Amino acid sequence: AKSLPGPVVAMTGNDDHLAVVFSVYGALQYWLLDVSKDKFISQGMLPISPGSTLSWLGFTWNLNNLATFDSKGVLRMLVSKDFSWIPI
Repeated sequence: AKSLPGPVVAMTGNDDHLAVVFSVYGALQYWLLDVSKDKFISQGMLPISPGSTLSWLGFTWNLNNLATFDSKGVLRMLVSKDFSWIPI
């Protein structure tokens, strides 16, 4: 069983993957889990543009990568090769 360390801001799922964004002392963090194996795939700080808010969280249709869109209009994708966030 996993317990979130802060309130949920957004949540999305696709196939066996579940992504949860939560706030810890005002900073956004994320967990990406494989629910069929009950294990973490990736976790860490969620990058968004300074002074912005998270507008959307979801998975890309073609690569099944986790992606975010913030209120400053920046779209980011979590690259599964090294689990880094890149603006696209």
